[in-house]
Amino acid sequence: MLFLDTISNISLQEKAKKLATLLQSFPTPFYLACSGGLDSRFLAFFAQKISLSPILLHVIGKHTDPQESEYLKTWAEKNSLSLKIFPLDIFSIKEIQYNHKTRCYYCKKKTFQTMLNAINNALLCDGSHSDDKKSYRPGLQALQELKIQSPLAQANLSKEDIRQLANYIELENPNQKAKPCLLTRFPYHTKIEQEKIKQILIYENICEDFFSHHVPYPFDFRIRNIDNELSLHYTHTIEKDLFDKLQLTLIKAQLPPLNFKQLSKLSGYFDN
Repeated sequence: MLFLDTISNISLQEKAKKLATLLQSFPTPFYLACSGGLDSRFLAFFAQKISLSPILLHVIGKHTDPQESEYLKTWAEKNSLSLKIFPLDIFSIKEIQYNHKTRCYYCKKKTFQTMLNAINNALLCDGSHSDDKKSYRPGLQALQELKIQSPLAQANLSKEDIRQLANYIELENPNQKAKPCLLTRFPYHTKIEQEKIKQILIYENICEDFFSHHVPYPFDFRIRNIDNELSLHYTHTIEKDLFDKLQLTLIKAQLPPLNFKQLSKLSGYFDN
């Protein structure tokens, strides 16, 4: 762990050392629920850096983005990390199918219980961090009930801390954008239909590609279904003519146009 001593930010160095100590106290190998997002990938890569070999567990289903799963598969193989994939249908649970406000609790409970059953209740970690405690996260209760370990949160690492350390340890794609659960694109207490999820994914992928070619920095946005109309929510101010070009791109793809709305905060729109 000598490389940790070279971190110039003393506060960040202390958090990194605490994380390393936590991980080294776990049984070997330990299991890690990995979505393919930055936080869980960072935790896996950091564990490798301190000579540990986590086994990654990943769930796929109608509620997940296939592209994110493919990215994780490629990344895990490239970094010689063991990855186990579990198909899961969460829409048999009515609180999830009808997008109840506590759906995250039921989803986390089902997802992590499935993983625990597969690993005979061995120690299981996730990528929750300290910032998650500051937002509405009913899924955290499920993690506590199932005794899931959240070493990033235990080491008091914030999202910004994770990005800084990810850069330091040369994790691929350290500025990876957040990809919240697709169910957060719909208002609470509305029935989630598979075709509408697919529609959201089509629009998000087209918009992601469009902005990557027209905006010189990572442009964060969400496509949301509000009263059966799709809206693109964003925070950074950009020129109106860019949105006009995007609408033309959608028309060429034979897709209906989007509504646009700039927000001061992107996450938690339906929690307000």
